[in-house]
Amino acid sequence: MHVEKPFIEIGARKIGPGQRVYIVAEMSANHNQDFNQAVRILHVAKEAGADAVKLQTYTPDTMTIQSDREYFHIGKRTRIVRSFIKPNNVASIRAFGKAKLNGLV
Repeated sequence: MHVEKPFIEIGARKIGPGQRVYIVAEMSANHNQDFNQAVRILHVAKEAGADAVKLQTYTPDTMTIQSDREYFHIGKRTRIVRSFIKPNNVASIRAFGKAKLNGLV
């Protein structure tokens, strides 16, 4: 007979009844495609007690329609283009969090 554990594990952390809350911070688009800003966000999340930071990995072509309407734009660039994490930065951000912030990300 298989008995399920009353918890799951992420890294060395148990999550479930009787365990402390596992906090996931959301980076969202607050990095503005700037790796250094993303690293600052990781530091602040860690200082605030986050156990992990969620990265949204999408590209503009999967999130929006082609439109020249004014409310889709900030200056000459669309909002969505400014907000996504460049694919080469996702791995770098994750590696930084793992190496420098005890596995954060």
